[in-house]
Amino acid sequence: MRVSLRVEYLTGTVQAANNANRTEPEWPPHPMRLFSALASAYFEHDGSSDERTLLECLESLAAPALTYTDAVTRNTGVVYVPVNDDDRNMMFAQHKGSQKQGTSQISPNPPIACGWRLNRFRSGRTFPVATPVKPVVYFHWHDERLDAQRATLQRLAERIPYFGRSSSVVQISVVDEAPSPTIQPCQYTSDMSLRVPYPGALRRMEECYQLAMQSDKGLRAHRPPTSMQAYERCGGHGEPQQGVFGECFVFQRLEGPRVPLEASVHLTSSVRLSLLSLADNPRLEILSGHQEDGRASVREHVAIVPLANVGHPHGDGDIKGLGVVLPNNISREERREVLVALSRLREVRMGRSGVWKLERVLAPSLWSLNWQRYLRPARTWATVTPMVFPKHPRRSRPAEEIVASACRQVGLPEPISVEVGPNPQFAGSPDARICGTVSTAGKPILPPARRGARISPLDQRGNPARFRGHVRVTFSESIVGPVILGAGQYLGMGLLAPCERSGAPQKPGPARKP
Repeated sequence: MRVSLRVEYLTGTVQAANNANRTEPEWPPHPMRLFSALASAYFEHDGSSDERTLLECLESLAAPALTYTDAVTRNTGVVYVPVNDDDRNMMFAQHKGSQKQGTSQISPNPPIACGWRLNRFRSGRTFPVATPVKPVVYFHWHDERLDAQRATLQRLAERIPYFGRSSSVVQISVVDEAPSPTIQPCQYTSDMSLRVPYPGALRRMEECYQLAMQSDKGLRAHRPPTSMQAYERCGGHGEPQQGVFGECFVFQRLEGPRVPLEASVHLTSSVRLSLLSLADNPRLEILSGHQEDGRASVREHVAIVPLANVGHPHGDGDIKGLGVVLPNNISREERREVLVALSRLREVRMGRSGVWKLERVLAPSLWSLNWQRYLRPARTWATVTPMVFPKHPRRSRPAEEIVASACRQVGLPEPISVEVGPNPQFAGSPDARICGTVSTAGKPILPPARRGARISPLDQRGNPARFRGHVRVTFSESIVGPVILGAGQYLGMGLLAPCERSGAPQKPGPARKP
């Protein structure tokens, strides 16, 4: 059931600075601003345990949708005002009649009665203003847990006197009926990103406050970190289409040997084994990819993908971390079981190759771990790791048809153009003929192709190994990621990223002899 919070600006104007640019107003208000206001109301009134439970529930929920109207913005310019700080940052200056022009004599603790005066710092401040067509904003959540805490949310919201600067007086209430959302969270990079709460935000606020009280740098020097969420407008036409994969959990390598993309299969296989050993149900189908009787699963399950240093002139293919991607059709109970296993993942053992120490990251600092780069809407996509073909290409069954069929199997439209070859599209990606053929120790687990990517080598058992090749597909309309294709899609093979033809470092070419 939907829970909506109505925020009405009683003066008709909004004074709140944008966190990224203090000279511009923040409109619409970010969900993190609302969460901070609710947390402030809780702390200032020594809130009850049920109010804290409510805040911890809000920080764990998905980002809310918003309803608002356009606004006219303006800036009043820079205004120099005294800084209201404590005694530790106050300074006394000698009477200006005894000062030299352009200088200031500072005394650490002079008496005021002896001709000294209190002189507070004056700092530049901007007061950007937004005047919306309708000074009302709605925040919408869809969660049963929040619906059960409506009364607590209403009680906490009533204690918020302003939203932004103290001049932005508001009235906030929980409403049963609200207009349709204007914007909603999306899983790909867009032109609009808002600050949102995250699990542990309330506890982090308390820690930053304690640090500020123990130092002389003030609260601004100990601000809690922020988390950004991409948003899109609702009800638009031609929205990008998405495949069967959705939510991703990113882990960063803290310690352990360097692993190149060529050995990605060995790494992802070890990660899968680690997750199965940490799960409450070690035979969980959504993780193992096998049914109870041991047969291969006929449904989508968890995919593990390598996140490597590729796609720029200095890309070397070094795997910096990994992503655990959940299918969109995962049930609530299955998701809970997967999250339990992920919460216990601290290391990955790769046999003689060594051990990886891992840490889950919410806002990665490394560009290589930025999952948003694999979600951006685009018409043209290319493989970072080569695709493993489920069938061997033949004259009667061209490679292009197999790629098109793989797109349809993951819920994507029919591509209008398909290119296949051994050469990678992105700098740092390995040749298709060697990727997935070596272990993390550099030892071969499959012999490389001897007659080009279109000729299948033999595996260790003497059976024909599956064909591997880099692909580039173009669709008639933009689609959003993640896009993972082929027989090895659950072990990191066939991971695609958006690409532009004009900026391609290397186009896939025809198969050739090594």
